[in-house]
Amino acid sequence: MRLRTIKDVQNSLPGILRGCPNDKVCLLAPQNHEAFEEARRILEERINSGQKIWNVIMIYPYCEEERTRLELSINRECEVSHVQAGIQSSGGRPGHSSITVEKGQETASYVLHVGDVYYDISRDKKGYIKPGKSLTLNPGDTALISTMEYVFFSHNIVGIVSPAVRSLESGLEQETCFIDPGYYGWLTEVISNRSNRTITIEYGAPLCKLWIIKLDVAPEGVKPEEDRYKGPRLGKKVEIPTPPSGIEKGDESPVLPYKLHERIKRLEDPWSAITLTVMGILLGIFATFALSLIGNIPASALAQAAALNPIAFSILVLAIPGSYVLLTVICIIILLKRRRM
Repeated sequence: MRLRTIKDVQNSLPGILRGCPNDKVCLLAPQNHEAFEEARRILEERINSGQKIWNVIMIYPYCEEERTRLELSINRECEVSHVQAGIQSSGGRPGHSSITVEKGQETASYVLHVGDVYYDISRDKKGYIKPGKSLTLNPGDTALISTMEYVFFSHNIVGIVSPAVRSLESGLEQETCFIDPGYYGWLTEVISNRSNRTITIEYGAPLCKLWIIKLDVAPEGVKPEEDRYKGPRLGKKVEIPTPPSGIEKGDESPVLPYKLHERIKRLEDPWSAITLTVMGILLGIFATFALSLIGNIPASALAQAAALNPIAFSILVLAIPGSYVLLTVICIIILLKRRRM
């Protein structure tokens, strides 16, 4: 499959929709947010109206340089609502930030980057990633993460999303996904931490690889009822997943990997060990003092105290380590004698 990268999308799109020259696949790579939004609007309107689009792909932002600078606009919900390519500085404006991402275009694939929305399956929680606010996965955690890139596939283009080797080497497990013809929107990747340590994922980090495949099918051979993807993820970022028919979520298990991790972390906390040690020392001092004090009290006084308030006396005796067995026996004997009286 031969790709023809087109950066001047606004002027070239009308001709491309009539057919990509020489039967190549036209890869639309808008150079700014305004061009992207205009091309997105036209493509989505055309494909939703039933018009067949052939040999067209769009990726935005398209990172073909070794290091690409991006400017981000962040809304009140902490979602990245605007990605501007080619900006050298954000200018310190409120609600704006800038990052540098690694090259996306490779010899036979395109590296997709971490986007701004995630859903933590382990904790049933949706959240956002942005510069300065990363996602931390504990051992055993699984999350859905959206890509930074928006993609558009025409009717004869399919895609395969596969894990990146560097992510696997870090202990992350990813699923290989298939992208149907006619899909547009942000992709969602399922990712799990299979290592024995926490892993931090930042916005713009390399996430997975996109492989593009051209189907050998003619436009007249595509049926309208099965021409493209029409599922619930069309045009959206990460959504809270709904189990399909026949699969139900049960109650949360008390033994979950992240809960065990939190418990072990609390037990391994050095301050917890110090606290337990200090408490043990204080308890030993108290027990020694109590034993020496009780040893100097006459037996008649103990019996008199037990006779006056046997319950309080029993509780006091049980609270003294090292002597509770002997004193409990004494208390029981005194109580039995009192009952006989």
